[in-house]
Amino acid sequence: MPTAAHDLIRLFFATMPGGKLHPDMFTGDFTAWTCSKGVELPGEAYLGGVRMLQSFFPGGLHYTVDSLIAEGDRAAADVHAQGTLANGENFANSYAFTFRLRDGKIAAVREYFNPAPVEEKIAPLIRAFMATQAG
Repeated sequence: MPTAAHDLIRLFFATMPGGKLHPDMFTGDFTAWTCSKGVELPGEAYLGGVRMLQSFFPGGLHYTVDSLIAEGDRAAADVHAQGTLANGENFANSYAFTFRLRDGKIAAVREYFNPAPVEEKIAPLIRAFMATQAG
């Protein structure tokens, strides 16, 4: 049976394409951890990373929730994502997300994914983007 937590997590994934995650979905002290960084990040840093990642996909990187469980202040989702990069290459990956919820908002997210497709197709784009930002 869907709950408010289920609806919030599904909204999280529905608004990822285009980096349209709304700040009202998150607590003021929202934090994130990803397997690519390996450290706890302030929420705004994570949201900035989502916006940057999505900028590489003109049509958006779209997430499909394969399974979702929520109990109390915790939720977990298995998802897969697909999209076409600006250079025309297709991209797909599988993810596991865990969430900590508070007062009907996301307080923390942990994002796990297969690093191989990211390293092959996304990392070169991130390095090029960062080089343009540096100088």
